[in-house]
This record gives sequence, C-alpha cells and structure tokens, in this order.
Amino acid sequence: DIARFRPDMKLLISSAKLDVEKFIDFFHSTLIFRYPGRRYPVEILHTRAPEADYLNAAIVIALQIHVQQPCGDILIFLTGQEEIEAVEELLKH
Repeated sequence: DIARFRPDMKLLISSAKLDVEKFIDFFHSTLIFRYPGRRYPVEILHTRAPEADYLNAAIVIALQIHVQQPCGDILIFLTGQEEIEAVEELLKH
C-alpha cells in the first residue's frame, strides 16, 4: 500500500531461500533479480540436547571445530548485536 503513495521509496529484499512466487503474489508488480551464488559443501552441527548457556556452547563448539577440523569457515547464528559482540570478545581471548 505504501508503494502506491511513495514511488520514491525502494525496498530491497535479499534471501537465499525466498519463495519467489509467493513474494510476487504478495507485492504484485515487482522486479526480481536473480544472482547465482557459489555453492559450497556445508556441514550442519547440532548439540544432542538443548544447552542452558547456548552462547558458551557455541563458543566451545567453534573452538573445537577450529582445533579438530581442516581449515574452513564457521558460521554461528546469533540473535542480536549484543550477542555478536560478546562472542567476538570471548573468542579473541
């Protein structure tokens, strides 16, 4: 609705798993740009049971992966800037 009254406003949505058909149905006339990405093998690891302190568990597991596995990247999903900064500080030490 806002787009009809604000033609100067632009909205950019980026997603690796966006359901494009639903998106088009919802926003009606919309431009879709597709940029093929690189696909790398990804290994997803989960804890066996819920962790009381998931930040500490994420740090411990990241360090274990760093020490025990060959070189590569580790991606940890966190909920906000405060957690990101806390984990960054702890990993620096």
